[in-house]
Amino acid sequence: MFKDFKMKINTTYFLDFKIYNDNINKVLNPNKTIINTINPHSFCKTLDDKVFKKALTRSHILLADGYGVVLASKLLY
Repeated sequence: MFKDFKMKINTTYFLDFKIYNDNINKVLNPNKTIINTINPHSFCKTLDDKVFKKALTRSHILLADGYGVVLASKLLY
């Protein structure tokens, strides 16, 4: 969903998820923006719940909720 934004934004990856890593004011716009968060618990839920995983991956903005996701993304990528 990040492709909807015309400006360059910083992102990082956490397995199948593209996580926003920049100033939130860069991407807020008057149109609808879907913002979700991912944390270790929600990640584990995506392993069993494909609908939930689809909802997270289709978010315009996916924010890391907690240091666990941030650390894992740094270690993996």
